[in-house]
Amino acid sequence: MKKNNQKPLYIKLYESFRDRIVSGEIPPGTKMPSIRALSLKQQCSTTTAENAYQQLLIEGYVESRPKKGYFSLDVEAMPTNDVHNPRDAKKERDHFPNERQTEDLFDTDTYRKIMNTLFVEESDLYSPCLSTGERRFKEAIQYHLRTMRDVYTQTDNIVVASGIQQLLLQITPFIGERSAAYLKPGFKRAITLFETLDYTMHACEDIDALIDAKPNLIYLSPSNTYPSGNVIPIGERQKLIKYARDNDAYIVEDDYNFLFRYNAYQIPAIHSLSKGNRVIYVGSFSRNTLISFRMSYMVLPDTLRERYDPDRFTQTISKIDQLTMARFIIEGHYQRHLKRLANRSKKKNDSLKFALKPYLNNDDEYSIYGLQSNMHFVISTNTEKTKKQILNRLHKLNFTYRTFRERPGDIVVPYSGIPNEKMENVIGFLLG
Repeated sequence: MKKNNQKPLYIKLYESFRDRIVSGEIPPGTKMPSIRALSLKQQCSTTTAENAYQQLLIEGYVESRPKKGYFSLDVEAMPTNDVHNPRDAKKERDHFPNERQTEDLFDTDTYRKIMNTLFVEESDLYSPCLSTGERRFKEAIQYHLRTMRDVYTQTDNIVVASGIQQLLLQITPFIGERSAAYLKPGFKRAITLFETLDYTMHACEDIDALIDAKPNLIYLSPSNTYPSGNVIPIGERQKLIKYARDNDAYIVEDDYNFLFRYNAYQIPAIHSLSKGNRVIYVGSFSRNTLISFRMSYMVLPDTLRERYDPDRFTQTISKIDQLTMARFIIEGHYQRHLKRLANRSKKKNDSLKFALKPYLNNDDEYSIYGLQSNMHFVISTNTEKTKKQILNRLHKLNFTYRTFRERPGDIVVPYSGIPNEKMENVIGFLLG
């Protein structure tokens, strides 16, 4: 390492010549000093001078002419970092405090120990990732789905990727007509992906309207509809299954939020009701482990698995993460974590409902819904003035929120990062 992080001399020489060529101080076609002349002038070795010219040559700032030496080329000046761009790109969002998880939520010590052990013992880390996911990871997911969601499948029907959008992207080439329907307002990132892929989109108010749209793909979270948390009743689930079976259509059951329900036992998945027929079951570890984990999975029905090409897409989850989570599940740590998470989430939800009690009968300005599930609540404003007031307070708190085109008065406010002991003060500031 160079003292004081100084650059090597050949880099300094290269950068000096580069800048002078780009600025026009050294015009195109100028003969550069010979290697020997440059080394004498700079009091450096000929190797240093040659390395500087080699870098200029590789990047296209000079050319080498046999028996004549190096000559500068015509290079257009590039914009510098201080050039103002009047069309600044949208800035990436900050990490807002109300959407964080508490740092004691996940057993990082056990997870880290498993990963460290694998780094020492696992020889399979030196081979490429399997395109649909590591078999041990898929076997662990198979076990988890069977024991927690009554979803039965073969490991060959499971595909893993780093997010829901990546999974939805992978099924598109194999489902035929690009027509999708969802219940308003729907999960924005899934809808955005379908729109990007030129799907004909049908935003529907209810299940009957959804079926009347005759889509080829139905996207739903039937056990915890976003953002209200409502459950699709059994009769309407049966309608959906019958429609998909009779019309060669598929139901995408996004079950990522199944755990967060506080007024009932977990709701069975449509996949279990239909025995997996015409249902693409999608789940994620990101919501119920660490929110920064990027591990999701889908279960393909047999009819789609036969058409699916496993080599069409590259695996987007590292092998070490897949194998670590696999062992974390099989050794029972994940199930214990989910029980702890469910208890803590229920306590936080109780704190939220207690804090909201004084504000639940303010129907003239707003109403509040979505309190029986998820880790967010919805403020449905009745006037533009009230909406602006609440948004202004959210900005002052540096809180994230979500709004919808279909329901412009509704504001979704996450609360997972608000400490229980501060819930009353925060809600009082927001709605008081």
